[in-house]
Amino acid sequence: MNATSILNSYQNQILNKIAEDTFISSQFYFTGGTALSEAYLQHRESDDLDFFTNRTFDVQGILARLTGWAKELRYTSQTSKILS
Repeated sequence: MNATSILNSYQNQILNKIAEDTFISSQFYFTGGTALSEAYLQHRESDDLDFFTNRTFDVQGILARLTGWAKELRYTSQTSKILS
């Protein structure tokens, strides 16, 4: 990441968890507006983190990891759409 990061501490913690998890980091890549802003532009902050893959993946496996990390990091959140 850049010396001038647009990410908040929660986003950094989640990105670190993803980087440490080879199940996710080997299949998904960080992309979208937040990734572009973090890597190059530093022009805006963003709330969401976008990840893409061209592989079929285990949705329940991903949700289990995210739920575990949320508990570990003591995050709470309400959302109507987690994966799409």
